[in-house]
Amino acid sequence: MGSFGSVYKGILGQDERLAAVKVLNLQQRGATKCFVAEYKVLRKIQHRNLLSIITSCLSIDHIGNEIKALVFEYMSNGNLDNWLHHKCKSSSFRDRLDFSNGCG
Repeated sequence: MGSFGSVYKGILGQDERLAAVKVLNLQQRGATKCFVAEYKVLRKIQHRNLLSIITSCLSIDHIGNEIKALVFEYMSNGNLDNWLHHKCKSSSFRDRLDFSNGCG
């Protein structure tokens, strides 16, 4: 769960490509503004430590609620929160330093 929504693992198309789908909680104040800003920034930036956006989704669910989602390439190593707050606690100082240098 992120600050504006939840992330799910999905499968795209006939080639069964794995994807991470971030579905925004539009009931939360600022979610739409965050969605637009995140999409605009990430579609232009290419960096080895940032996920690539595959596409975005604007739709309506079966009961008429608006849905906004970002579809990213799937990274099998987990998420940044897990690496920073869980895996790094059991890592050596050198491992954590190398990891943090790779994030910048």
